Amino acid sequence: DNGTVVVINTASVRSRYPLHLAPVPAAQRRSPFDLPVMFDGTREHFAAFRAQCDLHMCLRSKDFPSEQVRVGFVIGLLMGPAAKWATALLLANNPVLNSYHTFMTAMARFFEAEEQTAFLLVRNSQYLLVLGMG
Repeated sequence: DNGTVVVINTASVRSRYPLHLAPVPAAQRRSPFDLPVMFDGTREHFAAFRAQCDLHMCLRSKDFPSEQVRVGFVIGLLMGPAAKWATALLLANNPVLNSYHTFMTAMARFFEAEEQTAFLLVRNSQYLLVLGMG
């Protein structure tokens, strides 16, 4: 605070630390959609929550390079009973955490609306009949 002005040569700093100072252009980092709404375990909201998560990850696929990152992203959006459910999986180091699809399937078993589950069972049964597998 003695009134000294420090001049930093940004070109010199960038050449020394290129990875740390290389900004990502804002146009590439912005999604036209907000983050999915937090999910508290309300069954009627699960299908919309899942669709929002899938859409967000699809639009920003470079931000989700692994299955664990995808699962972690979803867990970060949970609260209340849904967060307690996921915490139990984390504490048990449950292998369901290693696959986004497996994790979301397990989550659906607990939180999907009963009528949605019934609809999917009927739809899957019809699909199997069309394929000659049912």
